[in-house]
Amino acid sequence: VERGCSPVTVRQMTPGPHLVRVVRPGFAPHEETVSVPPDGAVTVTCQLESQIEEFYQQRLEAEPNSLFDLIELGHHYVLRHDFDRAEQTFRRACQLATQTRWMDDSARRLFQELDNIHSAQFDYGNDAAVRKGRAMVLRVLEAAVGQRGDNAYVRYCLGRALAREGRRSEARRELERALRQAHDNGLIRLINQELRRL
Repeated sequence: VERGCSPVTVRQMTPGPHLVRVVRPGFAPHEETVSVPPDGAVTVTCQLESQIEEFYQQRLEAEPNSLFDLIELGHHYVLRHDFDRAEQTFRRACQLATQTRWMDDSARRLFQELDNIHSAQFDYGNDAAVRKGRAMVLRVLEAAVGQRGDNAYVRYCLGRALAREGRRSEARRELERALRQAHDNGLIRLINQELRRL
């Protein structure tokens, strides 16, 4: 019998054992049997385990180079504040995305996701969580530049993040390097806009 959305208080329960089942889409259900005493109350507290991680892990086992699945898994870890796993996942994604100097749409989506995390474009927690997320993004971008320093788009993304951090001279250096390496007119325009803001 459905009793409502958690948190919920269920009244007028008969004494004795009752099976409690808590469900939420995307999560493994929780079941336990509780015994309701006569004229008493029982509190059930549980934390549902996400099935999202398992879903993307299985997809990545089947297709290890799926940039889309890596981005979604990294996003999931950020929402859970598991920034260590998010960093590992995004580093792996950056290695795939920066195998060449040229960026395809999925690679651009990866760096847009990193920019969204760094600029807190979606709500993933309080100020402490955002600080951890921003630090994680900087480490990922710095590692990506270290692996593929000739990728102008990656340098542009790092420059934007550094500017947001108030590290203006470092941001200018990365953006100027990106400008020297860029061949795409759209990217050149974006880099110049960032440099003017500095």
